[in-house]
Amino acid sequence: MPTESGVALPTRFRCHALACLLATTAAPLFAQSDGAGAQMQRYQDETRAAERRPTPPGAGRLPLPPTPSAEARAASDARLLVSGFDVHGVTRLTADDLTRVLAPYTGRELGTAEIHAAADALMAHYRALGYFAAKVFVPPHAIGEGIVRLDVYEGFLTEDGIELEVRGDRVRSEVVAGVLSANLPSDRPMHRADFERALLLAEDLPGATIHSILYPGAEVGTARLRVRLDDEPAWAGNVDLDNFGNVHTGRIRLGTTLYANSPTGAGDLLAGRAVVSGTDTVYGYLDYLRPINPHGTRIGANVAHFRYQLDTIAGLDQGEGEATEWQAYLVHPVVRARHLNVNLRITAGRLDIDDRSAGDLDAARTVDVLTLGVGGDVDHDRWANGLTLFEASLSAGRVAIDGDSDYKAFDRSSAHTEGGFMRANLMLSRLQHLAGPLSLYARLTGQWAGKNLDSAQKFYLGGPENNVGYPVGEASGDEGLAAHLELRHQLESPPWGGRLQSSLFLQQGWIRLHHAGWPGWEGGNGLIENEFSQESVGVGLTQTWPGQWVVRGLVGWQLGDNPMRSPDNDQASDGSDADHRGWIQVIHYF
Repeated sequence: MPTESGVALPTRFRCHALACLLATTAAPLFAQSDGAGAQMQRYQDETRAAERRPTPPGAGRLPLPPTPSAEARAASDARLLVSGFDVHGVTRLTADDLTRVLAPYTGRELGTAEIHAAADALMAHYRALGYFAAKVFVPPHAIGEGIVRLDVYEGFLTEDGIELEVRGDRVRSEVVAGVLSANLPSDRPMHRADFERALLLAEDLPGATIHSILYPGAEVGTARLRVRLDDEPAWAGNVDLDNFGNVHTGRIRLGTTLYANSPTGAGDLLAGRAVVSGTDTVYGYLDYLRPINPHGTRIGANVAHFRYQLDTIAGLDQGEGEATEWQAYLVHPVVRARHLNVNLRITAGRLDIDDRSAGDLDAARTVDVLTLGVGGDVDHDRWANGLTLFEASLSAGRVAIDGDSDYKAFDRSSAHTEGGFMRANLMLSRLQHLAGPLSLYARLTGQWAGKNLDSAQKFYLGGPENNVGYPVGEASGDEGLAAHLELRHQLESPPWGGRLQSSLFLQQGWIRLHHAGWPGWEGGNGLIENEFSQESVGVGLTQTWPGQWVVRGLVGWQLGDNPMRSPDNDQASDGSDADHRGWIQVIHYF
């Protein structure tokens, strides 16, 4: 199910040696380990998922200028033969455009009202093209020898026509003014796309709230823009508690997220997150993002660290490990508008992983990755009250094994993850209002790989986000798909306040454990297959007190047998043979 918290799930360890766990999926008893890198990957995925927020719906909306007065339209009943139009003030349309728009009014007798209708048609064409301030008038004495004159005022922002009313100092006024002036040129007619982009980019600056109004300038056909700049809180964050953790590193997790809005006054953002679980499992994340130009381009850097220690598991070596990831990235809004947003993201990162077993097997690795991604949202008017989110990325990287010779030899004889790799990822979701309190949510995520991957790069199924009836990370593979379909009912005013959402959902997952198998990868388990599917059905309740609390509860049931169950006792990775799982999460915002 979709989450509001960005809280991540560590998964399981089930093997006699961490090296085996990191490199191969054999029997369910020897299921692919998550290790430090894999577990941190899921923490990273959830942390970054919290940053995916739909476009603010109201920013950038501008009222249409009034249409020309209709007082003169009934002034005369006289009709005359109009052979053509003499149009003045046009810079954005071609002669063919004018001919096509005015053709229904050419070569026929027109009354006063119909002549004004021709002017209205031309103005409507301008506005359909996005020139929302354009006006077309029929001047006095406009008709001569069958030719009607039309005066077009395409609508320009006056030079120095942006007025900034500063009511706060969280974001420096020159930063906001720079965004507005760079995206609202005064040398061409005002266009809706320019205004939406400028106002939304200004609204995107952390710490700033924008209110705007457009009003007439001193000259006909010109306008001025007044923008009021208010402060947002300097700090925001949340504290969360859930049972989304891995049974071997601690199911109960306590986390907190903190945001510092524009700490330097430049519209930058500093974000941090920390999660603890089990006896000695800790995750920390720190990210800094800063605009580098007035066109919305931002650069950022983050560092994340994950440390785990396995609880005692009968028959298994104790293990511990840690992973540290460094990333630098660039984000640019290719399209920023009310109904469509497209962002380009380039990320370069290094992941250092060190997994160790009690038997002194060292599975240290370094993973370097370069990712090119595109993502955004779209809300078409023809599908009212709905929002589509999309993400696609292509990653190329290299795995270097830094551990001991035993682990190197093991990898070469099995999955052979060392060396270069490529993978592609996709996410597509739609939230659609149906009728009254009912809505439908659908989501599809997937991954494709060019070779066998390190555990830190794999696709995972199981847990509260993509297969509720199964334990966290019950299955991991080089390639996979996860589909989610959910019917929601919204109760706006329960007796205890806030909003209550109930849901029914169906989840389907498919996984390919290894892009390419090798002799003996099954580990002697006759039940396991390299490709299989998992299905769950479930119910959920989410109680929200906006800006204060969110309480989520989920229960999911498996459909059919668990393909990853142990051949010895039919247990899943969490040591239970139950066909259902329950999950709960509490978030407090401040």
